[in-house]
Amino acid sequence: KVLLDDGNYKYKDMTSKQLILYWSDKVETIGIEDFGTHETENLYIEPEQFLEDIKEESGNMLPWHNDNYMNRLTQGVPRGHVTMLGGFGNSGKSTVTVDKCLMSCLSNGEKTLVILNEEDAHSFRQKILISILGHDFKTTVKRSALVNGDLNDSEIERIKMAFDKMKEYMNGDDAMIKVVFMEQYNMDNLESIVKFWARRGYTNLLIDTHKVSDGYKQKARWEAFVEDTKKIYKLTRPDAGGLNLRTLLTVQLADSHVKDRWLGFDALGESKASKNEAS
Repeated sequence: KVLLDDGNYKYKDMTSKQLILYWSDKVETIGIEDFGTHETENLYIEPEQFLEDIKEESGNMLPWHNDNYMNRLTQGVPRGHVTMLGGFGNSGKSTVTVDKCLMSCLSNGEKTLVILNEEDAHSFRQKILISILGHDFKTTVKRSALVNGDLNDSEIERIKMAFDKMKEYMNGDDAMIKVVFMEQYNMDNLESIVKFWARRGYTNLLIDTHKVSDGYKQKARWEAFVEDTKKIYKLTRPDAGGLNLRTLLTVQLADSHVKDRWLGFDALGESKASKNEAS
């Protein structure tokens, strides 16, 4: 093609430098089109489109369940972004995730994928049961009774009420909330699982607890954690090949900060750079 005239392209009238620039640009254009993980658009758009984008983005906010303070503070959980919830060990990260985020997914009829790597689906189910009883019936069942199975008739009746309410929230769709327990937590497996369910309409992703991939190699622990968080952000984002998810990660804070009077990003320990991937 270099030696064929084509429209305005006349190689005999071009210098060697012009020829090199022309064909280098052709090759780079092919390469850019093959990337598949980026999008280019003009900065200027019509103001009506900008206003429509604001309306759509605000409409994609998932409110925290029954929590005016958190909703004022954060406006909710945004779609296409990663939200991090940090806490020390056994401080209630999973409980907050269930009570404030998963309950909101239920009450808003949102398909949700829950990834667990520490507790199983049965334990997670106990938390949602207690949240429903507290929010909808102003009652509860003792956790100890749920653990040892020593339930009286009244507690059994309350449990059945909670499950009936859960089904009502789901509008009969038993599969609205999927719970996946990952015994081996690594990013390759996570990516495959998330893509599989995202194609089936599961746009909310809750990961409890996000940690370094099992069997990580060749990198320091904190570097592996940051890289894994970047991969989750790439899955989450609305453009450049992302799935446009609403993602919430629970993360463990460094025990060395447990006595601090207030918490900053340093409480994430060596992996504090992972905060850059979260909104």
